[in-house]
Amino acid sequence: MDAMNLSSRESSILNTKETFSSSFESKYVAFASYGFCFSAGLGIEFPWVHLAGNLGIFDLIFLSILFISRNNYNFFSWASLFPILIGFIALISLTYNVFFSAYYLVGFDGFFVVMRWFYYAFVVSVFAHYINNERALYSCLKWLLFGGLALLTYAWLNWQMSPKYFFGFPVLSWIQELNSNTLGFYFTLLLPLAIFLTQIRFLNRFIGVILCLILSTSALLTTSKSAALITASVLCIYMIRSKTGLFFLVSLFGGLVYFFSEIFISRWDASQTSNNDRINLIQQGVNMGSENLFIGIGPKGYDQYFNNLLTSDAHNAYVNIFAELGFFAIFIFFIMYAYVLINLLSAKSNINNNLISYIIVTIAVLIMNGMISGLTYSDKIPWIIIGLSMACVNFSQRSIKNKPTKLTINEI
Repeated sequence: MDAMNLSSRESSILNTKETFSSSFESKYVAFASYGFCFSAGLGIEFPWVHLAGNLGIFDLIFLSILFISRNNYNFFSWASLFPILIGFIALISLTYNVFFSAYYLVGFDGFFVVMRWFYYAFVVSVFAHYINNERALYSCLKWLLFGGLALLTYAWLNWQMSPKYFFGFPVLSWIQELNSNTLGFYFTLLLPLAIFLTQIRFLNRFIGVILCLILSTSALLTTSKSAALITASVLCIYMIRSKTGLFFLVSLFGGLVYFFSEIFISRWDASQTSNNDRINLIQQGVNMGSENLFIGIGPKGYDQYFNNLLTSDAHNAYVNIFAELGFFAIFIFFIMYAYVLINLLSAKSNINNNLISYIIVTIAVLIMNGMISGLTYSDKIPWIIIGLSMACVNFSQRSIKNKPTKLTINEI
């Protein structure tokens, strides 16, 4: 009898420990994931957050999830396989170019670029595995928006401290190294997010429309041509399925573009030299990749290849990957997005329609931004979106198997 009581007590203690461990893991991962989303929204140019390059304080907290999930054999997401494969190609390219290339001067500093691919594979798996319902997913997007609004506020505060104008309009770039295309990258990603959160009633409709107008205007005031084009594209996409508020926003934005069309034309004419330089950088990148088609010229090798290139990359994500890592890497990169979209669309019957639209539009924005920026693969937000996309697929599949009632927006 005493032996049975002792065994029962030990079993109870063990169950209590497992419950506590599971609860702690869940809460810690939620804290780390939401913090990671917030830091991603802040961008790469926000002060104090980033320690070195794109590695920041929240990344160190986020990395500790690796220790927590070390015994979880279901942790890996198949979408993570793509950055892992690119990471191995980058490692082979680095090894070859360090030991055998006469022009590769980066040395083992390129190793950090290699590790970044494996780190983002880990990011995808964390979000795909631990975000297991719509409520948690919306919380991630909420904190991403909060981080983005902090960046937006920071940009305007910087402008107020050192006002700069273009044809009488405030310019949100050229201020303390705030690059116009970089700001445009984040503002154009925030716009569909603000629209989506308005659609699901997280944001009051009036506040949501005002926020979308501020983001659209701020994207224009970066003077980035790509930001203006992408902003207009996003609003046009939503106009097709919009209601009164968004239609008003699109109409107002279109009116501003038409009214100040001469300014935009002047901005285009004034940047003809920049346009020609970009074309030259792309041509150089294609030539680099063609010389070593399979593994490229090595991570961070773009600015080392020709002495006359005073830039670190091609200002084009796809050309940059091709030049530094070769054909297979860029092929895998495109296949990754196709894989995510195919899986997402196959599970759409069990996912909120507005959420599906948001993810598809955001991926389109990322692909368009890739034409002028390497942030499409080097920033954190793309990998968060990929991870959340696979999370949608996972909890959609679970809902089919278990047939539970899907979470409604009112349960958030």
